[in-house]
Amino acid sequence: PINERLQYGGFESFSKGTAIFTDASGNYLFRCSTQENTSNKYNWHIYQLTLTGLTEVSQGELDTYYDQASVFYEGDTAYLYAQSSKADKDKAYPWFIATIQPSGLGDTQKTSSSRDHFFDACTTFSMNGKNYLYGQAASDNYVFLSEISRKGFESPLLSTGDWKRYYSAISIYQKNGDTYLFAHSTKKKGDYRWFTVKLTEKGMQEEEQSGSWKRPYGQVGIFVRNGKHYMYGQAASDDGYGQYRWFICELLQSELLMGTRDYFYDLALPFQHNGQLHLFTHSSARNQWFISGDIHQMVE
Repeated sequence: PINERLQYGGFESFSKGTAIFTDASGNYLFRCSTQENTSNKYNWHIYQLTLTGLTEVSQGELDTYYDQASVFYEGDTAYLYAQSSKADKDKAYPWFIATIQPSGLGDTQKTSSSRDHFFDACTTFSMNGKNYLYGQAASDNYVFLSEISRKGFESPLLSTGDWKRYYSAISIYQKNGDTYLFAHSTKKKGDYRWFTVKLTEKGMQEEEQSGSWKRPYGQVGIFVRNGKHYMYGQAASDDGYGQYRWFICELLQSELLMGTRDYFYDLALPFQHNGQLHLFTHSSARNQWFISGDIHQMVE
């Protein structure tokens, strides 16, 4: 099922500014183009996401492209956090928070500003009824953790600092009532380090587990099935024969399943449909996307 293509297609360009959100009517995909349109602006699109493919339901324009996007919820309202890697006139990187629904984006100027860093590895998550944002910059390995809301970032930041490595592959998960970050570095050849750390309302705690992999897995994710935690990942470099390895295992245990794909899929966004777990994947190599089969079937 992880290689099964229920539906597939392509976009005019690849963008990490892609996120999935859900409302009462189903799942939706937001993406912001990184290519300028004829008005010297950048198009955004919202698609209804089903197992039969993508159906565009709204679109609009932004003054710059946003190639980092993540969604959080306050009650039943979904909010989009987005940041651009294109520096403004002050050499800072713009971000905004806006409501998002099938009909479009809310006011992107109401809660907006800029930061000194662009956070290449970034995700929102919820913990004890509050929302948080974790991010790390590839430029200097600066990392931060902050509470986030529709009003912006709360002060002070919970955790900040410069790490020795940049960890591009990240996943947040909950286990036994606690929240954890899994992070994996793909930069240092021959020593692709990973670690897990507990996240609390006071910030990041000490590392609990760590190790290294033989391959750089540029995409990882963690899911729960029948009370067990599982991890999937795909290698960011080929095996020497033009194939890109993927695996599924119980969390940080021996592999249960593995295989290969023709390309590395930079994005692998999970979504639920009728109790099934599917991935929306998108490759920068050929701008192709596909919707996977039910991942749960692979660990039954």
